[in-house]
Amino acid sequence: MGEVVLAIVNRAAEVETLLDAAARLLQIGGGGTLKALAIRTPPEATIMPTEEVMTAARAGVIRSEQNAWAVQVKDTVDAWATHTHPAGVQTRCADFEGDTAAIVTEHGQRADAIVLGRPSDHDTPRAHDALHAALFATSCPVLVVPARSAQPFGHVVAIAWKDDEHAAKAVRASLPILRQADQVHVLVADGEPVVPAVLTEHGIAAAIHTVPDGPGSTGEQILAAASRLGADMLVMGAFAHRAWTERLFGGVTRTVFAAADIPVLMQH
Repeated sequence: MGEVVLAIVNRAAEVETLLDAAARLLQIGGGGTLKALAIRTPPEATIMPTEEVMTAARAGVIRSEQNAWAVQVKDTVDAWATHTHPAGVQTRCADFEGDTAAIVTEHGQRADAIVLGRPSDHDTPRAHDALHAALFATSCPVLVVPARSAQPFGHVVAIAWKDDEHAAKAVRASLPILRQADQVHVLVADGEPVVPAVLTEHGIAAAIHTVPDGPGSTGEQILAAASRLGADMLVMGAFAHRAWTERLFGGVTRTVFAAADIPVLMQH
């Protein structure tokens, strides 16, 4: 998965889960640098248009809270690195105040892969902005990790296959994982149930499965099939509704974000 993996932290409680996942990616690829990134929200970005003007006192309180959060993240990263000491992984932590999308784009474009937690409807805009920027502005594969992700992943991998460039990119990015997996399953919900050429040409043995029609959406059927097969990871392309907007996910992508209980590696 490359030599530099960026773990973008939104919630302090998810730090260790993200670090475990990032270290796993690095160790599959032979080691490298794990960079934990905490982005502090500027006080002015917390004000809604209908709210009063930001006062200096209120700005000071918000900035102090954000600084304390960043210190908590750094302390957790340092403690994790000391306690876990993953072989072949060098761990660094950085924090910046500013626009989330711009910071994620800048640092993500220098990384080989990005790891972040799965945003929820109750998360701050920072979490959603980080995900959108990671997927659509960095050209990196992105591993989205649920809050309580079992480790390690990558032994039984399911691929949600659609014959297009996004799915092919995601599969190519995941080849180091697929090569060491015990089982690889290809889930086809639309199209001919044939093992993709990108797998056969890289010597990856895979079983092909047609995702049956049933109750629920295609995304729900894909997740149900992955669960039946015992998958501990899902690989898929990331889709938006329109090429000109990077804010609206397609239906399958949106469903997977909402319901997946295993790490999902995606690429747009």
